[in-house]
Amino acid sequence: MYKENYCFLYDVTLKNVRATKHNHYLSYSKLTDVVDDMDIEAGRPYKKCVDNGRLVKIKSCRTYCTNYDLECIRKSYECEIVYNHIWVSFAKYLDRRVINFILDRYVAKTELKGVSEDSTQYQFYMKMKQELNSVYGMAVTNPLKSGIEYDLDKGWYSHNLQDIVTDRKGNEVLYIDKKLNEMKQSYSTLFYYAVGVFVTSIARSNLWNSVLKLDNDVVYYDTDSIKGVGDKVIEVVNEYNTSVLKRLETVSSELNIPLDRFMPADRKGRKHPLGVFECETESIKGDNFI
Repeated sequence: MYKENYCFLYDVTLKNVRATKHNHYLSYSKLTDVVDDMDIEAGRPYKKCVDNGRLVKIKSCRTYCTNYDLECIRKSYECEIVYNHIWVSFAKYLDRRVINFILDRYVAKTELKGVSEDSTQYQFYMKMKQELNSVYGMAVTNPLKSGIEYDLDKGWYSHNLQDIVTDRKGNEVLYIDKKLNEMKQSYSTLFYYAVGVFVTSIARSNLWNSVLKLDNDVVYYDTDSIKGVGDKVIEVVNEYNTSVLKRLETVSSELNIPLDRFMPADRKGRKHPLGVFECETESIKGDNFI
């Protein structure tokens, strides 16, 4: 139960890693401290194997991941997990102002879905779409950049992240620590960078759990889509969409926000629940939001 109330970030070392599924989760380019050799004692080869940039097997590696990522790793690989560091934070809903901003734009965009590109309404549709997309961009903007400052005596000058500077209290600190503390104490925590990390991780986990259920039936997938063959695809997508609808009902009830704002209708009266998969294959479209 405690895991539902907290978010975890892990620094882990994975040993004797071997994939157990047809599709592979870990991106090899994101791994560090890679050990690529043979496991002689176990009598099994663990020499590095990578499939289109995704890890299949390796002797040892290190990575950072959230609790959502770690569950996906457990489902996708056999391995020993060594915890080097663990960070934890309270889990809660986004700031209500952010949620309402997102819903306002989503409702407006959906109600104009399909308008002619020549109409004045299309410009408003694109504006709503751009503002909606910008929320995610704000959440994942890296706050830890070299800084440019101005001083009456020194004029314009720059700081690197590892420079020693003076904070507001007159203490000498690393510039990177100064920027982190300023952000934590600022209104900008509305889009605190950790939010972007977990938004990405949760979305990836949602997609990956569907990929795992299909496994060999998956032809292609990326950050927001799955292409597969067979009737099982529709079954898995409908199962996922049903779970999303239940979550939307829970959020609507707990935050006292009308459910219609989470599933507005387009100009033809067809509802578009936030977060569900929609089917792009005309021949198998139905009423289950696929």
